Amino acid sequence: MNNDHQEMRERIENDAWDAIDVLKDKNKEELAKHIDAGMESKCNLTMINNEYRAKKNDKETAQR
Repeated sequence: MNNDHQEMRERIENDAWDAIDVLKDKNKEELAKHIDAGMESKCNLTMINNEYRAKKNDKETAQR
């Protein structure tokens, strides 16, 4: 009887760790997607900011 309970506990524990590993891998994938989206947004913002500065600089140069 003790062996049955010990085997059942080990099986439950192993199943729980497997579920945790699956969830951890899923979360890593989602985090990577969010990081990529954030980096793309930062890139777009930098490009827009650079265009604005260039146009502003051209305008100031033309007014002189």
